[in-house]
Amino acid sequence: MLICKFILVGKTHCYSEITGLMEKGEEISLEGQCRKATCGENGKIIIRKCKNIPISPCGIVAADFTEPFPLCCPHPKLCSKNNN
Repeated sequence: MLICKFILVGKTHCYSEITGLMEKGEEISLEGQCRKATCGENGKIIIRKCKNIPISPCGIVAADFTEPFPLCCPHPKLCSKNNN
């Protein structure tokens, strides 16, 4: 017996090939990326990404994909007395 479940995408759910099916208000981290997807109103998926980072004379700390968004975002490296 085949049971089909129809979901009204747009009022209660969102869908994309990147995220799959999401419930309204659900947030997920995108695997291997430093981004967060949120299922918003009317079936729209909002994808948040890291902000542009300012140039630092001491360099940039690379993205850390093991951390959740936004902690995974690259950021300016803090200068210490030794590298300033």
